[in-house]
Amino acid sequence: MDLTDKHEMVCFCNFVTVGEIQRSIDQENLKSVPEVMEATGASTTCGSCYDNLCAVVKAYQDKAKKQSAQ
Repeated sequence: MDLTDKHEMVCFCNFVTVGEIQRSIDQENLKSVPEVMEATGASTTCGSCYDNLCAVVKAYQDKAKKQSAQ
């Protein structure tokens, strides 16, 4: 999965992309995977994308931490 491609589909059941997850984290000040799941619907149908969702959230949060430390 390409975490830098905002059009990369994370959840095929609910059509949630990397970009939508990142926007939700920023706009709604989300802090956890369950919050992202509730806001976007990602991984709420079959759950097969849960690991990818976790990876996207962690990578984006890590990137934000690095930027705020600069």
